[in-house]
Amino acid sequence: MNLSKLKNMQIYIAPYNNESEEFYELLLKELDFSFLGYIDQFQTGDNVHAPVDIQEEYDYIIILSPNYFQTITYNLISLGVSKKKIIYSTSTNKNSTSFSLYKYSFLFKLYNVYKQFILLSKINYVKLFKLKNNHINKRAFIIGNGPSLNISDLNKLQNEITFAANKIYLSFDETKWRPTYYFVTDNLVYSQNYTKIKNLKLNSFFPVSIASSKPKIKNSIYFNLNYKYPAKFNINPINGMYSGSTVVYVMLEFAIYMGIKELYIIGLDFSFNLPSKISSKEIVSEGEINHFHKEYRSIGEKWTKPNMQKQEEAFIKVKEYCAKYDIKIYNASRSSKLDVFEKVNFDKIF
Repeated sequence: MNLSKLKNMQIYIAPYNNESEEFYELLLKELDFSFLGYIDQFQTGDNVHAPVDIQEEYDYIIILSPNYFQTITYNLISLGVSKKKIIYSTSTNKNSTSFSLYKYSFLFKLYNVYKQFILLSKINYVKLFKLKNNHINKRAFIIGNGPSLNISDLNKLQNEITFAANKIYLSFDETKWRPTYYFVTDNLVYSQNYTKIKNLKLNSFFPVSIASSKPKIKNSIYFNLNYKYPAKFNINPINGMYSGSTVVYVMLEFAIYMGIKELYIIGLDFSFNLPSKISSKEIVSEGEINHFHKEYRSIGEKWTKPNMQKQEEAFIKVKEYCAKYDIKIYNASRSSKLDVFEKVNFDKIF
């Protein structure tokens, strides 16, 4: 790519490290451009932004990472970044002002798809295939982590098929119940609680995109997850599920893939208390209570801003799919503002 085409452009550089800082200084010597900052999922700083915080108006993202450029690219595309806005730089050193840039190419795309295929084929294809219809015509419970979730209710689910997520493990000291399947699909939850999650010893499921940044958790299943909006409802994890902006959506996809015909959702309050000031897609906790456990989120902890509109639109797609294939789905939460699904009394289920 001709370097002069970057003149007066608005540019991000990813990731944030010593090499990218040197690259920025070299680029300044070559042309005038508007620098928007560094993109890094795990680093912090005055001019460092998480991928979800990328502003809408920019021209290019330059990726400078010989080891992780595939992962960075995959994450950016999953967040809706256009391939046309991603360019790469070859490695350079601080004594040289010669470097080349190249755009996202078909060959790179083919390589990236091949890499994901190898990852899934070696570790997960057999596991994912065995899950199809392994609970045919059974019922299951999808567990949200809202304030309405009573830990005592979990004891009633010990003999049920259950799907749970994120920090549900905070209930484990108070109940013998354990989820049949455990999910994390949020980058922040995964990275901030990796050690705890790794030691859970559950039937765990993680998207390839968030799991590629840390050592893989033994005996876990990795699947492709598409974060694009609007979400589709897909029940083929080998081809890739859709996030629906909530892990509950992903658990519903997997439950139906496993053949479940009767679904009950609990702990899905569909209501959040947000801090008074929100400046990005990431929120810094001020002590607000949005979950079943008082220690769910500490003051100062980052969390992803919920998008209720996108979630509701996604749940409508679930309802439409279930109606078409005669799958029953109910909202059995003790308190919930979600009106998409028929509401039932949790206690009367038993």
